[in-house]
This record gives sequence, C-alpha cells and structure tokens, in this order.
Amino acid sequence: ATMGGRRDNTSSNIHGSRTTTRSSNDDQDEDNSSVTSYEEVQVVISTPGEHVPSKKSQSQRTSSSSSASPRPSSANSKRCSSNRYVIPVLISSLLFVAHCNNASFADLMSNKLRASTADGVSHSYYDRAAVNNNNNNNKKERMLPDWRIVTECSAYHTDCAAHIRPRLLDYPFKVKTSETVGEDGDYDFEVIAKGQNLPPEWSEALIQYAPPMVENPERLQLDDDDRQSALVFPPKVPRKHSKRCYERGLSTSFDEQLDTVLSKLQPVPEIDTIAFTMTDEKYSRDMLVDVWEMNNEIMGFRDAFFFLALDKFTLRLACEYGYPVIAAPALTGNNGEAGDLKSLVQSTKFMVSRALVDRMQSFFFFEMDCWFLKSPIDALRMQKADYLVSSHQWNPTGGNIGIYSVKANEATQEFFRHLVEYSASSPNTHDQIAMNDFASYADRLRRGAKVSDVAKEHLSRWDPIPETMPTFKSPISREFFGPHEMVASPHPVPTETTIAIHTLDNAPLQPPHGKKMLAKELGAYTGFVGTPEETGGGYYKRIGSRRRYLMMDGRVLGGYSTIQKDLYHNYLQLQWHIAVMVAMARRTDRIFVLPRVAADFHVFFLWVNLDMESLECLVDVRETNFPSNKKAWYSDTEPFKSAARVALFPGAKRNEEGRLLAQIPESDEVYAWSIEDDAQKADGLFGLVSASPELHNAEALFLNPSFTQSGFDMRLAEREKKGNLSPAEKEILYVFDNLKWCGTDYDRGLPAVKHSSSHDCYGKGKHATRFGKTKGS
Repeated sequence: ATMGGRRDNTSSNIHGSRTTTRSSNDDQDEDNSSVTSYEEVQVVISTPGEHVPSKKSQSQRTSSSSSASPRPSSANSKRCSSNRYVIPVLISSLLFVAHCNNASFADLMSNKLRASTADGVSHSYYDRAAVNNNNNNNKKERMLPDWRIVTECSAYHTDCAAHIRPRLLDYPFKVKTSETVGEDGDYDFEVIAKGQNLPPEWSEALIQYAPPMVENPERLQLDDDDRQSALVFPPKVPRKHSKRCYERGLSTSFDEQLDTVLSKLQPVPEIDTIAFTMTDEKYSRDMLVDVWEMNNEIMGFRDAFFFLALDKFTLRLACEYGYPVIAAPALTGNNGEAGDLKSLVQSTKFMVSRALVDRMQSFFFFEMDCWFLKSPIDALRMQKADYLVSSHQWNPTGGNIGIYSVKANEATQEFFRHLVEYSASSPNTHDQIAMNDFASYADRLRRGAKVSDVAKEHLSRWDPIPETMPTFKSPISREFFGPHEMVASPHPVPTETTIAIHTLDNAPLQPPHGKKMLAKELGAYTGFVGTPEETGGGYYKRIGSRRRYLMMDGRVLGGYSTIQKDLYHNYLQLQWHIAVMVAMARRTDRIFVLPRVAADFHVFFLWVNLDMESLECLVDVRETNFPSNKKAWYSDTEPFKSAARVALFPGAKRNEEGRLLAQIPESDEVYAWSIEDDAQKADGLFGLVSASPELHNAEALFLNPSFTQSGFDMRLAEREKKGNLSPAEKEILYVFDNLKWCGTDYDRGLPAVKHSSSHDCYGKGKHATRFGKTKGS
C-alpha cells in the first residue's frame, strides 16, 4: 500500500516519491543468495487509466545527485492496495521466482507473506527469519525498528539500550545533522515549489479535520446532569436507584449503613476478612473504577470489599456505579459537609476500624495511593499478630498505616476504643504517629514492660500530650509486613517479593496526581479495564479507534535530548517540540505519550516540568513508561498492531525548504517531499497526516518535529505580526499558549529514579514565554 487517500477513503490517491531503504545489517542466506527477495519482486497492479510511478533501482538511487530534476507532482495518481488485486498476481510471481531459482513455493510464502499471523500483526519488514548456517546452527535474532527502544527499555532502565542496540535497525530517515537530512541522492523528493499549492487532498483534510480551539470537554468540570454522559465508563445503575442510595447515605446513620453493607458482604474464607478503603473526589474522579477492579481481579476480596466516601462526590459516584459504599460519619446528618479533610481522615480511619472490630469483623485496610501487584491474602493467612502493618522501605520497623490488617478480638476492641478516645483529645497529633505509638506501647506492655517505663517515650510527639496513658487489659501483638512486600516510599523500588506499592509524599494529604504518575511510571498503576465492546477499553487495554497513540521519534532514547547541538539546554525548544506533538495529537485524536528527556547525566520525566493539568485539558495522556509496560501491549509479543513514522526536517539555512518524510506500516519504503515555502511546512506535515489513511489508521504514529529548530518560533512571530499564520501554525500556537510549565530551566540534577510525587508540576505551572512575551501580555 502506498501513501494516500483521505482517512475515510481506503483507496490510495496521493503519494510522494518513495525510496526503499535497507539496513546494512539485514541478514542474508549466503547459500541461497540467488533467491530473489519479496522486496525485489514487488508487484504493483494499476487499473486502466492510472499512472503508476516508476521505482528507481538501488543503483539509480545511489547515483542520484542533488541536482537531479525533481519528479513531476503525482497528486492525482493512484496505487492499488486491495488484496483482491495484489495477492493473485503476487502468488503467480512467487511461483515464477520459485521455479527460476529452484526454491519451494512454500518456503517463499512462509518467509515473505506474514499478513495473517496468530496475533494479527504483520512482521514482513522486521522479521529476519532463522537462517541455517552451514558452519553452525545458530538462529539469528529478529531485528527490531529503532523505535522499539521505548517498548523494551523504561526510563529507569539505563543499561537497556546497550543490551538491545545490536538488535535495532537504524533510524530510517537519514539524518546528516540535527538540522538537515542527507543529500538529495538518498531520496527521490517530490518537490512542492514555492508558489505551488499543497496537494488538494492535504489542503482539504487540513480544514476538514481541524480540532476545535477549546479545551477537551471530557476534562472540564461538568454539572451533575451532564457528568454521567462524560464518563468514559458509564454507570449502569438506574438513576432512581443511585439517587436513593445517595440520599440514604446522607440521611441514614453510619452504624445503620455499616450494618447494611456488612450483611451483603462475604468475608474471604479461612481468614474471615473483608477489605475497605476511603476516598475523596481527588482520587475517586478517575480511580474509583480502577480500584474496584483491582480489588476484584488482583487483591482477591471480591464480594468482600466496600468504599468509605469522604465527600458527596464520591458517595454519589459509587452509588451510580452500584458499588458498596458507606458515607463517612461526619457526612451523615450534616448536609454532606464533612469539614477539614485532615481531621476527617484521621478520625474516620480509627472510627471505622473500631466499628468493625466491635462487630467482630476482621478487616484489611489500604489507602487509595496503594497499588497492588498481587493478592495480599497469602500474607494474611500467615498473620499471627493481632495487628499487621506496613513498614517503610527505608525503615522496616517504622509503621506506615496506609496498609494494615486487624484481627477482631477483645484485644483489638480495647486498642481501638482507647485510640479513638485519645486521638480525639489530641487532635493535632498525626494519625500515623498516634497509631504507631499506641501499637508500640501496647506491644511492649504485652511483652512485660511497665507503664511508667514506656509512657513518656510514647507521648513526646503528641499535641497536646495526654496527661495519662491507658492501661490495657489485653495488649495487642504487632508485626510488620516486610519492607519489600508493601513498598512504602517517596521513591519506591519494587522487587520480586512486592505485593503493593505505596507512593508517599514529603507531607501527608498532598494532591494525588504526582502519586498516580509515579505509580504509572513504576508499572504499578492498575488502570480500569472497563467493557471494551462498549467503551473501546480502559487505561491500558483498548481496542479500535480508541487505541491510537502519538510518540516522539528520531531523538535520543525515543525521547528528547537537552544536550544535542542546537538544543543544548534550550528550555524553549523543548516547549515548542511538545507544543507540536500535542497539536498533532489533538488534530489526529490520538493519545499523547510523554517522551523521556535526556539531560546531562541522566534521564528525567517531563511531568516534573510540564503542568499536566494544562496538558490534560487538551489531550488524553499516558506516562513515559507506558510503551514498555506490557499491560499496554497489543499482544504478548507486539506492543502495537501497526506503526507509522513521519518527520519534518528544517533546511540547513533559515528559509531553506523543509523535508517531509513518511513511512507507512509494514513497509520499508520512505516517501519524501521537499516543501520549498517555509510557511507551508507545518501545513504540509499536518495535511499529510490528516489525509493519509495509512498514517491515520496506524495504531502508533511516531513523529519527529525537528522543523521547530532553526528559528521556527521567530519566523512564526513574523507571520503572526503580519496576520498570515497557516492553519497548522495556529493550532501549534494555540497549544503553546495553553500549556503551562514549572521553572525556567530543566532540573538537570534530578534523575528519574529520584522523582517523587512532590516534584509533580500539576497545577503549579505558568504560561511559557514566546516571542519575548507571555500569553496575554
């Protein structure tokens, strides 16, 4: 198939000049060198009246010079891509080749035609079939396109590139410097001269598929009546039932709600335990479904789990989904106004724990910033102590009450009764300090210590300090999860024994976005699955038109380098590059995958500099390590069903023509255009991608936006001043003006492994400076 056609037209009716490139490390069977490859017998069928451009031989392409006359425009020519035309003639040709070279037809078919593999992915270009060598029987590994660096290596994996580099093909677009492509002899450029219009299909698609200059409506705050329709995973509970659930939560006492929910739950057999978490709008808005599915599919508490709603939003949303939910005690009978979040969280956690053990119900509690990689039930079966609590990864005996398990008995009833009373009398004491001190105090009493010996030690951090400490009749026993089992840390390091990751901040109750980003980068984020046939899929598993991604291409580590020539420590260039990427994602309705950024001595994540709140108002986004997370892969062996590449390079001089290059899925051919009018470069790129069904339908589109170098912003300023910005330039400028950034430079001392949620730029950014002034100035 060749480039061409608008996205709603499967026929190909536009294309540029094309060149087949072959890597120097392509494997060849030396004993069968006379067998002509499929690429050499490619058959093109044209219907009567169609013009089929010729394809230069390798020797002709090599001898081409930059002074060669350009090929005539072929915007109206058509190439046939339908199997009903190609396959019969191709089979005949293969039979002919097999006959002439004494090769079996079966061999040619099995090695060259791979359009219908088990996973639905064609590997004809990238497969290097196992070759038998007469000297040894080693099998050569399959070569991979160089963009696979982002699917094989996460941003944390610094030595991965060295391991995988021998298996990577070279970047298909021959780049001589950071600014220019190779000599014209490398490509047969189709010239779009200055004063000449872009191909009509490009111009039409440029207008037809222009995105609205407004924020993504799915990302805006919506009224209650409109909110349901904007949810990606629509609730199925009838409105009258969800409304009744919501009103009951606000009017019925906490004890009545708890009794009702417990009567419907089925504790996990053998350990007789249920689970719960508590959440507010900041987590519930985009994680309620995720956590519900994580509990059911990973944790193992199906039919033994409930939510504790800390605000009206969460209560209503849980009711709409039909999830077991209880309103926090402070919400009931108080018109849904819970007051201060800190005091609400602290009091509620202890009150609910007490209410459960008073009902002789053992339970497992976890906070919403905990992501489970496997079920904790095996660990709970081995629990001997009354109270089993998470530790910190850097301190195996420092309790972290983001995760804890409690056995209901007389000892835990007494413990939580005293804890609720004493924490209420010292409201300024952090809940974790209170619970850790109480647990340590009780455990030491159980082991024979005297009250007078330990009371002072366990009161010093309380505010205000209680006058006395309780005397326990049955002090609880305490033990800790291993520091690598429940990994609680600002910089979590998951291991082969990890059950869950708990992302911490440098202070309690901080905004959750940074915690979510860190969990995503670590591969711990669950991401809702949903119902693919209804929604197109969830966060990772998606199908159809909802599974289309945009990624940066042609740079170091498949990302952006701040230390290359012409980009060296240039913060503004990074901002323009990202603006182009986001503008393209908006135009093509693709999910934008954040690129990794290479700094002086390490790689860092873009979300520490880019305000993700401003980005998420424009496009749907995925984290940097999304492509290397196999939960997001198309199949067990392939990250994407199909991939295409496109690049727009600037000329070596300020106003020299731009070079537009493209490679469509399942092809090693490079299509090339030379756009001589500087003002048409961006329109050419956006028009081509909008018009071509091959590029549009590719599951992954890799874009190299190098044209933003060499004074692009200043020339954009000149055209804006004259009022003659092109459509694509307006889109880029709109995105640039709406993105916000933290700081005025990169933080070159912060490697990815040291990123924590506290470094998140979410909601903290400012508009970038452009043309010497900021937006609105």
